[in-house]
Formats: sequence, structure tokens, C-alpha cells
Amino acid sequence: MCWECDHPDATRADYLDHVREKAYWFGWTIEHGHRDRVHPPWSYTIGLTVYDEPELLVTGLSTDQASALLHRVTKHRLEIYAPGQQFKLTDGPLFQVVKVADPAAHLHVAVELFGPQVRALQVVHADGRGHWPWEPGYRGVQGGQPVLGIVTPPPDTQPATPAGDRRPERARVVRTQPSRGSGSRRGTRGPQRQSARSRSRRPSPRR
Repeated sequence: MCWECDHPDATRADYLDHVREKAYWFGWTIEHGHRDRVHPPWSYTIGLTVYDEPELLVTGLSTDQASALLHRVTKHRLEIYAPGQQFKLTDGPLFQVVKVADPAAHLHVAVELFGPQVRALQVVHADGRGHWPWEPGYRGVQGGQPVLGIVTPPPDTQPATPAGDRRPERARVVRTQPSRGSGSRRGTRGPQRQSARSRSRRPSPRR
């Protein structure tokens, strides 16, 4: 059940306070936009704006799949924050970063909390054969995977690699382990443990 369903008497301000508190304690939280007759589902982080970083967004995945992916990628976001960057999780498909053209159209709760200056990057996933949604022959998730920005070609048309890696033909591999959802403090400790500077920049829960 969703929080709003479990709290039918709560106001919109109550819900925003709930989201703000989760982002405060865990460093970030995740909001889901559910599938309708026209749009596939989408999910995005809330909280990275506090650290002057773009929020992350993914489309076309179930809430469980999206949550698992966004938590894993968010923990390594400083390594992949560049439009056109390609990377690969140790047990996942190839991904590419795309700058979201109009974050306010999709990151509704983040915009309500932080204002229209919110920035966002989409984590686009290739299909099992390595084809992207903008390429012929793409066979991805059911319902499609809308790309919400302009695709930036990777440097030299090759997947990006870590500094010092002399194998440009291989996509960067991010080694990580799956994490729990944002409701678990064990699985989502992230930016709040990075430094005293980061902790000082958290939003204060509304009183």
C-alpha cells in the first residue's frame, strides 16, 4: 500500500513532510510514477539536490526493479555523472546517462520540495543484445522505455572507462551489491555518512 493510501486523512503537506524526513535520514528516497494507459512507469530519487547533484530517474521498470537499480547507481553516482557516460553493473545490462530535458514534468515531488531548479539524469538501460531505445531492433521492457532527453554520444563513440584503463572497447563496470529499499536504514545509508559538510546541508524536517 502507498503512504497516502494508508493515511487517508493526511494532507499533501503531510506527505511532503514524510518524504522530506525519509530523505533526511537516509540521504535520499525514491518516488514512483505509476503506469497508466499512455505512460509506462517511471521512478526517481529525491534528496540528491541537497548536495547540489542531479536527481536520478529511470523509466519502464516496476517499482521493485527501479528501486533496486536507483539505490545501487546512487551509491556510485559520483563515478557516472556525465551525459553520454556508459557503465555496467557487475550483474546487470549496459546503461547510459541522459540529461533529462524537463525535470519538472516528471519529478513532481522533488520540484515541490526543492523548486524548479531541480536537475535530473536518466539512467537508460540497453536490452539483452546491447541495443538502446533509440536504435532499430531495440527489444526492451514491456511498454517501452521513454527517453526524456537528448542522447549525448559517448566520447569517441566508445563506452567510458575508468581513468588509466587502456581497454576503451569495454564499458565501465561498477562493482556493487544490491541494496534494500529506502525504508531500511541498513540498506540506504549513503550521502549522510560522506562528510560533515554533507550532513550540514541536509534539509531540516518541517516542524
